[in-house]
Amino acid sequence: MRFKNITIAFIVILVFAAAMFGLTTIKFSKKTAPLANQGIFNLANWDLNKDENISVNGQWKFYSQQLKNIKDFASHTDEQSFIYGDVPNNWNNYELNGKKLPGLG
Repeated sequence: MRFKNITIAFIVILVFAAAMFGLTTIKFSKKTAPLANQGIFNLANWDLNKDENISVNGQWKFYSQQLKNIKDFASHTDEQSFIYGDVPNNWNNYELNGKKLPGLG
């Protein structure tokens, strides 16, 4: 009889511990990760210390066959030489100035 009571108590404690562990790993209010929109990634409502890691998915400027540096963006040159492309995606079907873009570049 005593062994049966100890076994039942052990099982109850084990189930309780497993339930508590499960509850601590569940996120009850999962926030939707932000997406880039026309090259802007708004993280104003995202706590980088508390919220999960995010992917840089969304709509980004794509400059075909060009390598840009920070000075190019400050001067706003070549504003007609880009498209907004969805990430992740490939750009084989995108067009720039009426021309289909190659798969590289």
